[in-house]
Amino acid sequence: MGMCASQGRLLTLTALKSDCELQVQKIVNDKETLARQQEALMLEYSDKTSNRKLLLKNNNNNTIDYIDLTYANLTGAGYTIECDASIQDKIKNSKGVGEVNNFMQYALINGLATLKKDGKEVSVAGESMFRETYYDEDDAEAKAKYDYEMKKVQIKESRLDVTLEQIETRHKAYETEISSVQEVIKKNIEGSFNAFQS
Repeated sequence: MGMCASQGRLLTLTALKSDCELQVQKIVNDKETLARQQEALMLEYSDKTSNRKLLLKNNNNNTIDYIDLTYANLTGAGYTIECDASIQDKIKNSKGVGEVNNFMQYALINGLATLKKDGKEVSVAGESMFRETYYDEDDAEAKAKYDYEMKKVQIKESRLDVTLEQIETRHKAYETEISSVQEVIKKNIEGSFNAFQS
């Protein structure tokens, strides 16, 4: 192989090796994106399985049970809710059962609204008329969604791993060939200059 051909081959191999390194960097970035997706899925799953709801004590027929804390149940039990007019409709229309972001419960717990009975302020925290419990009716659906989405992420990740292995194999082959071509160039140079030293 002549000097020019060897130099051209070296430049081509160097470009191919650089292209492999760029592809590896892209795969690393894609894997980081998948890791962030996994983290988001885990947080969403954790939120869905740890959501809580407030219940109101119901004294009917000499039995004590707890019912969902809804606007209708509160007003039916003689409670009133005082808040800004801007959120009054939101509280009245707030869904009850199982809604993680039940606005009325959120407003009562976080001080956006005040609960009163017989003109006296009542707190939902620590009051015996109220009980907080886990809402687990949506847990099976959350688990199924979590498993499905995680499986999709894992499949993408395994495909990236296979592609990464292939690229790394090509990269090593290019490095080996670059070393061979550099040896040929070195021998060509030594042979050319040794002719002038005699």
